[in-house]
Amino acid sequence: GVPVWGKAALDAVMVRRLKEDIREVQGGFPQRDVRRVAIANLPEDAPELVLSRLLDQYRGLRERRLAGAKARVRAAAGLLVTGLQQKLLSSIEAFAISLKRHRKTVRQQWDQALAGDSEATVGPALAVTAATLFADPPDADDERAEQTDKASRAEEEAQITAINAVVERESARSAEAREIWRREQDLLDRMQKVANAARGLPEAKARYLIDWIREHLCPGLPPYGQAPGGPPPRGSPRSRPPCPRPPRPRPPSPPPRSTPRRTLARARAPRR
Repeated sequence: GVPVWGKAALDAVMVRRLKEDIREVQGGFPQRDVRRVAIANLPEDAPELVLSRLLDQYRGLRERRLAGAKARVRAAAGLLVTGLQQKLLSSIEAFAISLKRHRKTVRQQWDQALAGDSEATVGPALAVTAATLFADPPDADDERAEQTDKASRAEEEAQITAINAVVERESARSAEAREIWRREQDLLDRMQKVANAARGLPEAKARYLIDWIREHLCPGLPPYGQAPGGPPPRGSPRSRPPCPRPPRPRPPSPPPRSTPRRTLARARAPRR
């Protein structure tokens, strides 16, 4: 290869190697065995299912309203909904955060487009690029994974704003389109309400993982939601290290007793 001098130049040309590439060359990384686990028997009113159905209805309404728009505009709108689906599959918390940003920007851009204040600073091509990035979350090998939470939030909000600016500017303004848009906002409000009520609560995926840990690694753990009692649970032979109960804090030790000065002086006095 060609030697590169200087850190700035090195940063500009440095290539990140994927673990799969390094494994083929010299090994050292274990092979990941990703298995699909189907979580069945969820109640019909489970937040994951309710949000999925509402989001699918939202997708259908947007496709109807944007049926006459350009192909790139329809693609950007579809990728945005795909990104929201990815957030929902990740967690309800992530979905609630992204949905709140989408609700805010889509209403702002719709009002600006109706008032004629929407500037064509973002074109359909850039909107498709922003939608692609939003629908493709970064993995461990992506440099975006090294961003701070503040930077990630700002980047996501900029992406959603760019997408909605183009979509709402190119949307039809007929009476039917306005009625569809109002129905879309109703679905967004319902999804936000369901997501806010469920965020922070353990989802079906988390409960499944806890049950798997109990079955395969620590059989002595109580069922989810019950406080542990009795002796500390013992880990299975597969678990390294075992899963003891968290240690209790030790009571503070009493301060050392000081030796009286008379006794200390008598002990140091020489014998006659």
